[in-house]
Amino acid sequence: MSGAAALHGAFFCLEGSRKAKLLAETIVSDLGGSSFTIKPENKALYHAAAVMAAPHVTALVDLAIETLAACGLSKSKAQQVFVPLLVSTVNNLKTSNPQQALTGTFARGDVATVRRHLQTLSRPEFTEALEVYKLLGLHSLRLAEKNGLDSQLVTTIRKLLE
Repeated sequence: MSGAAALHGAFFCLEGSRKAKLLAETIVSDLGGSSFTIKPENKALYHAAAVMAAPHVTALVDLAIETLAACGLSKSKAQQVFVPLLVSTVNNLKTSNPQQALTGTFARGDVATVRRHLQTLSRPEFTEALEVYKLLGLHSLRLAEKNGLDSQLVTTIRKLLE
C-alpha cells in the first residue's frame, strides 16, 4: 500500500490556529484517518513515543532475526518465522491493552526460562540482545505484575534481570 491509501486509518497529530486545525481535520477525514491534538510542549514526547511504537519495533525485530539466525537459520527464514508471531501480537493489541495482551515467559513468571535466556544471551556476540532483553523484560515484568503475577515470582525475575 502506498500514497493516500497507506494513510487510511492513520492518526494525525494536529496543531496550529483554530482555522488551520479545522482545515487539517477535513483533510485527515478525507484520507480516512483520525486526528488528535496535544500541547505543543509535548511534541517531542509524542514523537519519541511514535518512534518506540514503530521504527524501534523494526529494530527490535531485526535484533531478534539476527539472534535467531545465530541458530543456523537464514535471516529471511528467521523473518518468516517471526511474522506470524508479530501478526498475532498486533491482533491481540487491537482488542486488548498491552497488559492484557502480554503473553509468554514474563506473563507466566517462568523463572527457569528467564534463567536459560539470560545464560545463552550472556555470550559476547549477544551483548546488545542481552541488554534489550533485560530492559524490555523489566517492563514486561511490570505488566505481568499488574496482571496479578505472584509477587515472589516478580521479585525473583527482577533480581535476575537487574
